[in-house]
Amino acid sequence: MTIRKLCIDLGNGNMKGAEVLIQRHKRKGELVETRSLNTVSLPSQVGVGDVNVGGLTLGNLTRQRKEPRPVQVSFSGGTYLVGHQVARYARPLERFDPSKYTDSMEVRALTYALLAQMVDGGPTDLAILVALPVEVVMASNFKDTVKGIEAWLLGEHTFTYDGVESHLIVHAIKCMAQPVGAFFAWGLNEQGEWVRAEDDLISANVAVLDSGFNTLDLLLVKQGRIEKRFTGGDTLGVRVAAEEIARSVKAQFHFELSMAEADAYIRQYLERKSVPIILAGQKYDLKPVVQQALNSLATRTIDFVEETWRGAQLSYVLLAGGGALVLDTPIRRHIPHAECLADPVTVNAVGLAKLAQRPGVFKGLSEE
Repeated sequence: MTIRKLCIDLGNGNMKGAEVLIQRHKRKGELVETRSLNTVSLPSQVGVGDVNVGGLTLGNLTRQRKEPRPVQVSFSGGTYLVGHQVARYARPLERFDPSKYTDSMEVRALTYALLAQMVDGGPTDLAILVALPVEVVMASNFKDTVKGIEAWLLGEHTFTYDGVESHLIVHAIKCMAQPVGAFFAWGLNEQGEWVRAEDDLISANVAVLDSGFNTLDLLLVKQGRIEKRFTGGDTLGVRVAAEEIARSVKAQFHFELSMAEADAYIRQYLERKSVPIILAGQKYDLKPVVQQALNSLATRTIDFVEETWRGAQLSYVLLAGGGALVLDTPIRRHIPHAECLADPVTVNAVGLAKLAQRPGVFKGLSEE
């Protein structure tokens, strides 16, 4: 039996997945193994509704651009729209409390959507590394959180994704902190082997700043061990900026934004440096509103970083998470040797997928 070892990162902005794909083929009579990374990122948007608009159309007035649409995921807990552009078809279900990981139908719908994209017709026996925020992992009830995740994630699953039925079996899971993945992405290869200089593992202090949508996680690995004193998390992610944007828009323009819509304005600003809207026949640019919110987030983030890492000698500082795209420049003003890891949105999942290649990671997995 082939058991695929995956990582799923239960992020609030995007759900991320990663897997090391192993292919074996003969070359000149010898068996050759190649490994490559497969990553998937899915907006963490869920709503109740459907994408059917009946006969609604503008005719040929505008040229229709192809855009990603949400997909329907159905299982015993209900039917949900998941992923891209959910807010165009239904009001997003926005829940950010830690208990969602153990009893939320929205998290289950997102997990099924992510797994369907990753498995994609391949072997369906899985072992999964689950990435969680530091604040959740360090909480006194973490063992209860793990038991809650095991209660719904271990075992057999049947669901439909975009009308296609899927059947999966999860044989083992392990829960780990999200920024640990960034450390392993930096240090391990696709075989799960340490590939950096030995001093980087046994002598250096490696710090990770992982900024997500809902959380800011800080991690310090000192001489190969996690240093609790300099590790911590807070609900200080990009959502703080999104909430400030929503408050400003409501105060100035008297309409309400969902967190998904405010986050979309942040992404638009990062891509285009402008956020044009039209209200009451007038054209406005929300650029000043978004800039102010991001500047405020950067200030609060730096304050938390300085407080948590005060007195720590940092050999390396690794920036990860979607928020790294926002915070890269202000962080490097304060920590010039900080480096933004490649593809920071999926880097935690990538690192834990590499870790999954090491023997003994999943306790009780018969294959090991």
